[in-house]
Amino acid sequence: MFCPKCGKEIPDGSKFCPYCGYQIAKVDKEEKVQTIELTSKGLKKQLLFAVLIIIIGILFAAAGGSTSAGIGGFLIFVGIVWLIITRIKIWWYHK
Repeated sequence: MFCPKCGKEIPDGSKFCPYCGYQIAKVDKEEKVQTIELTSKGLKKQLLFAVLIIIIGILFAAAGGSTSAGIGGFLIFVGIVWLIITRIKIWWYHK
């Protein structure tokens, strides 16, 4: 079997040319679905973690005291930034 792009001989059944990277065969739909499912699970865990950080931050802020309020505000900020970044990742991977 030969690569249609660079013309070099490649192993039979190759999905990509090892020399130029040309995609020989289309990626199976099952492989694509599995990749999306794994990505979704990881992003859902990140969303959950971001929400937990925000909740912990709110609890710290509500506890009172300047140190607790400072820590709580910081945790809320980190949680919101993490939440925004995760939402952007979800949009990016599932567009």
